[in-house]
Amino acid sequence: MFKSDIHMQKVRKKLIKERETIELSQKLRKQRELKQFAKAVQQKTLERRAQEKKATLNAISKFRKERKQVFDNNVDFDVAVEKERKNQLKNLQFGEKRKSNKKRLRKNQIYGFGGPKKRIKKNDAKSTWDDAAFSTKRNRMPFSAVNRKKKTIKKVNMRPGKKRRLQMRRKVKR
Repeated sequence: MFKSDIHMQKVRKKLIKERETIELSQKLRKQRELKQFAKAVQQKTLERRAQEKKATLNAISKFRKERKQVFDNNVDFDVAVEKERKNQLKNLQFGEKRKSNKKRLRKNQIYGFGGPKKRIKKNDAKSTWDDAAFSTKRNRMPFSAVNRKKKTIKKVNMRPGKKRRLQMRRKVKR
């Protein structure tokens, strides 16, 4: 009994699908097993870390108790430790060459390093009469508006009116 080609193609497709579903289920099963194994390993490592932490904390507390008993009345030991620490810091600063911080060096070059800072920004006679830094544009006051004899200031409208501003806007858009 012969089957048609169309029927045989359907049978092949069905067999391929069954094989794919079996492979997929096997992969998923393996992944689940690996996940369970990974969880077990993770729990063991967490327990091991907790035990190590507990052991170190116990060792530290034991050391502190022993130190307190031995050096309770001995203040000279603490002073000696402080002196040694200061000596090490001095050696770092002066003896060994430290890595230069470019940003710090640049700021020292601009603003100076140490020295008096209080009286630097005070005005003196020379800086008071020096008008090189004064800008009429920046201060928006034309020189002709100030009458020096009468010591009055004429009100000068620097900003154009609404109509003029609209005209200027239209010119820009074109």
